[in-house]
Amino acid sequence: MSHTEKNKLFYRLLRAVKDPSGKHPLWTVEKIAAAIYVNRSHLNDVLNNKPGHGGQTRPKVARFFKANFEQSAAILQSLGWDGEGNIVPHGTLDVQQSNLEASDV
Repeated sequence: MSHTEKNKLFYRLLRAVKDPSGKHPLWTVEKIAAAIYVNRSHLNDVLNNKPGHGGQTRPKVARFFKANFEQSAAILQSLGWDGEGNIVPHGTLDVQQSNLEASDV
């Protein structure tokens, strides 16, 4: 998945949850940053998996998504993170799944 496709999927999932009026997204990157007490630009770096950023913030963001989004697993996967907020190396999930399937035989 390209960087652009990842961003499109993430923002589509983020905007799926609407405020009580149903007209506006309940959460934006700016609102999430305020909720977890980090700077918005830092949160953008973390969400984009910028090297050297997010070691402490990713777990906070992962917990936030789990607490506030029904589709948190899909959001974390779209970011390339596991459930704890760790970056999952490309292809790792496919390898783990194929190893499980091979051991079932």
